[in-house]
Amino acid sequence: MNKALPFLMVLVMLVLATSTVEAQCAMCSKTAMDAMKDGNTASLGLNNAILYLLIMPYVLAVSIGGTWWWRRRKWSRIEEMG
Repeated sequence: MNKALPFLMVLVMLVLATSTVEAQCAMCSKTAMDAMKDGNTASLGLNNAILYLLIMPYVLAVSIGGTWWWRRRKWSRIEEMG
């Protein structure tokens, strides 16, 4: 249980910290609003696209780090046995 406690704490903090996030700078926001007034619907997904691009490096880093940690742990167990 002690090993799972930090993971659970981070998970709880992430769940509680969810809120509406605005990832646009002031200039991008104004341009998107003006485009929407003119009937352009392409700017509706701009905020989601910015958040997607922001999150992907972190997802990759966590995936690579998690894989490295898991394999290192697996090899250390094999070395302890043999």
